[in-house]
Amino acid sequence: MNNQFREWYRTRTRNVELSLWCGALLIALLLCVGIATCGESATQPSQTQNTTSQQATTAPTQQPATPTSISENTAVLGGSVLAFDNKMGANNCCHDNGWDTNTMWVGVYTAEDGSRWYQAVGEQSHERVVGIRLHPYNANINQAGTPVWDMPTAKKTCNAYLPSDAVFQKSYQHISFDIVDGIINEYYSPLLAQTLPSKDFTDANNHPEKPGLFFVYFNYARPGHPGPIDFCTLSTDASLSREDV
Repeated sequence: MNNQFREWYRTRTRNVELSLWCGALLIALLLCVGIATCGESATQPSQTQNTTSQQATTAPTQQPATPTSISENTAVLGGSVLAFDNKMGANNCCHDNGWDTNTMWVGVYTAEDGSRWYQAVGEQSHERVVGIRLHPYNANINQAGTPVWDMPTAKKTCNAYLPSDAVFQKSYQHISFDIVDGIINEYYSPLLAQTLPSKDFTDANNHPEKPGLFFVYFNYARPGHPGPIDFCTLSTDASLSREDV
């Protein structure tokens, strides 16, 4: 009987000790979980606050304004006569109503000039330019015949006066008295269409043309012989007659 009692007592004691160890382990585990949860709760407001602070101090990026017309201060087709005078220099004016630079003669035409280029409005005018003509320096501006530009040079020189948004449309020959005396490149500029009145755009027969359409003419130094170019003209008038000097 005593042996049975002692065996039962030892078994009972081992079970109690095991239960106590398990209970202690469980309590320790719960304490760890509780501490971790408290730590997360304590740091969450700080993270939220930092995010809010960053959002509050980040200024929105402003996009540059898109131009809606050609600035009158720009010496391009559609700019003002004054812009050309500022670019070429007042001291270089006014040989044949144009400017002499180190490399060429530059003349401009406005819709208010009639057929006399800018003479009617003066080199300080804010009138918009609807025609530009450029001659190499060693060419007679009243007579073609001096080959001074090859085509790449002529294009580089003359295209510098295109509106910034000009888009090439097509190219074709210019024929006068059954002789091919040059080529015309046709362009379209939305900015030019917004800058000049629609009446300034005309076709070869002086009829209304699509606003924004303009023409760049390269004159052959020897009519009928493609090659050297002795002047070029930029114009909103497809007939090019208003830009003849």
